[in-house]
Amino acid sequence: MVEESRKSRDNPYRDFYFWKPGKNGGPPNNWPSFFGGSAWQFDETTNEYYLHLFSRKQPDLNWETMALRDEIRKIMQFWLDKGVDGLRLDVISAISKRADFPDADTNDFNAVIRNCYANGPRLKEFLREMRHSVWDHYGCMTVGEGPGITPANAAGYLDPKDGLNMIFHFGHMFIDQGPGGRFDPVAWSMKDFKNVFSTWDETFSRSGWGEYLPWQPRLPANGIKVGGMTGSTMISRLHFSQRCCYPCGVRPLSSREMRSE
Repeated sequence: MVEESRKSRDNPYRDFYFWKPGKNGGPPNNWPSFFGGSAWQFDETTNEYYLHLFSRKQPDLNWETMALRDEIRKIMQFWLDKGVDGLRLDVISAISKRADFPDADTNDFNAVIRNCYANGPRLKEFLREMRHSVWDHYGCMTVGEGPGITPANAAGYLDPKDGLNMIFHFGHMFIDQGPGGRFDPVAWSMKDFKNVFSTWDETFSRSGWGEYLPWQPRLPANGIKVGGMTGSTMISRLHFSQRCCYPCGVRPLSSREMRSE
């Protein structure tokens, strides 16, 4: 579909993605990509830019287009018909875009996520539509992932009738990021780490259920202490608290790395 959409401005798949003309000799706006550089990639075929908040090989889908949402429904139904019990919905927080694509008014990347990328105006509508047209018919479990999901807005994602079943947050993954995002590391403390999970535990005690990703900050190897706790102790406390663990890609810090950090 991506290659089809590139062929012409009136291609049937053109609106499956976000294509925009440039502005003042450059991209349509100043949005940065999660992976560095501009979030817009110029394509010479039609002399327009397409949006990619992440890799330029991953153009953002345009959920405003009903035909695109129909295709997403078919994909989910395909796997659910095969007996899949649940769906993980990556970057679900950014499926609804600000239609006017305003310039970011800050260089703080995490603020750009909150103000420009996440929790767009039609997010809840899209979740409600997928729940009633697909998920409820299969009784499947859904878990949403995405930056910009905060304790303040989590309940909106977990509406018992119209939302997801679970979410996992990135609070602990952002505590070591400065204004430049992942490429701008800053110091963090065990107190910061504990505060993240204490806040989320309080949030989930009122409603909903959550998961966490033990990716970053990378957890210390067993025998190496941080804040008086070994890596195994930290993992145990997290596993037996009010959340589920989504165990993917965890690599413990070596003692050498711990000394350097």
